[in-house]
Amino acid sequence: MLTVFLTVVLIYLLVWTPMDDYRQRGLEDRNRNLELLEMMRRTETQARQNTTSKRPSTTGKSLLSIVSREAQRLNIKANRLQPEGQNAVSLWFDNIPFSDLLGLLEKVQSEHGVSVEQIVIDRGENGGSVRARLVLKS
Repeated sequence: MLTVFLTVVLIYLLVWTPMDDYRQRGLEDRNRNLELLEMMRRTETQARQNTTSKRPSTTGKSLLSIVSREAQRLNIKANRLQPEGQNAVSLWFDNIPFSDLLGLLEKVQSEHGVSVEQIVIDRGENGGSVRARLVLKS
């Protein structure tokens, strides 16, 4: 009798409980993903309008000069600035405050329609500073 009871308890603890936990997590994930899908469907029209809306023009200026001028205005010194074809620029920064980097990215995006095509950020030597490599595209 004790063996049957222990067998039932072990089956419950080792089989049923993990399966039930897994099922509950799956249901929670499904519900969370359904909410995300519904939100995405509600905002689809707005997102499509934002992607097709006209970007601010660079008014004929080269991307290299725009990025270097905005960096200079924000007192940011790139270690290396290099053109990447007709409409892209690579920038390398060592030990730049993260907030300054974000400020530069926000400035060139909002005022000139420049977007980040590629970015690699590593933690810097000082707190709050980073090493970064970016490719910006007009």
